[in-house]
Amino acid sequence: MHRGPVHVRASTSSVLAPPRQEEELVGFRLRSKRQPEEETGSGRPLSVLVAHRPCELRKRVTTLLSDAGYNVSVAGSSQETLLILNQENQPKPDVLVIEEDLPTMKAAETLEKARLTTNMRSVKIVLLTERTEGDMPNLRDLKASDILTNPTPGEVFLAVQRLGRNIN
Repeated sequence: MHRGPVHVRASTSSVLAPPRQEEELVGFRLRSKRQPEEETGSGRPLSVLVAHRPCELRKRVTTLLSDAGYNVSVAGSSQETLLILNQENQPKPDVLVIEEDLPTMKAAETLEKARLTTNMRSVKIVLLTERTEGDMPNLRDLKASDILTNPTPGEVFLAVQRLGRNIN
């Protein structure tokens, strides 16, 4: 099992796609007609929750993931993230991509609350931060599978893709 942060660095010129209008919505699910690039062990497409304030990075990440066949849900705040994670009739996402500085509550507090009310053991976490390497000791306590510093959309996509390969 992986311990500590992994930083994904790659050229993104071949994986960037233009944003689409429907990504301005919050709490929606994108589904692609394309065959999923990654599937879980049960054969269903990998599901990803992107918890990030509305911005160009979020638009491009959701576009990349949905175009690759992932089931993508989007939350624009900590409260929306907790609502999606606590839905009883819905399966938990396989991967949670979460911005460290979400509106209303930091990712650390959001994850702590989610772990108190939800079984988060199977959810892989990709934490997005603007901190530098020296500022990260406390972030490692969040038990994220990946911590990406100032990532590009392509780096986030590659991190999700890599984690998807390890989901049964």
